[in-house]
Amino acid sequence: HRLVVQHQNRMEPLQSTLHLEHIHPQNHNNVESWTDNWTHKESSVWLHRLGNLVILNQKKNAKIGNGSFNVKAEHFSNSPYPLTNQISKHMEWNVASLTKNHEDTIDLATEVFGL
Repeated sequence: HRLVVQHQNRMEPLQSTLHLEHIHPQNHNNVESWTDNWTHKESSVWLHRLGNLVILNQKKNAKIGNGSFNVKAEHFSNSPYPLTNQISKHMEWNVASLTKNHEDTIDLATEVFGL
C-alpha cells in the first residue's frame, strides 16, 4: 500500500496504450536465457500468474519482446509504475523471485482492496 501512496503522483492514467507484460515471456522456446533457466513445467505453471505480469507501455512492450530478463529489467527501471519498477531490482528472474513477487502482489492487493 505504501508503494501506491508514495508514487501516486507519478502514475500515468491507464490508457489503451498500456499492456500487461509477461516478465517470463509467453514465447520463450527460442530464447536461450529463458530455456536454460526454466523447465517446461515451471514455465507452464507460472507463465500467466499475477507475479509474472507487470504494466508496461505498449511501445516498450513491443521493443523488449521476448528478450532476456536483463533487457526487460532495464526498461522496467524507468517505469512510472512502482510494481513494474520494483522488478528491475531483482538480479535474475527465476521461480524463487517470481514466487516472491507473486506473494507480495497478492498481499498488496489484499491490503489495498480489503480482501
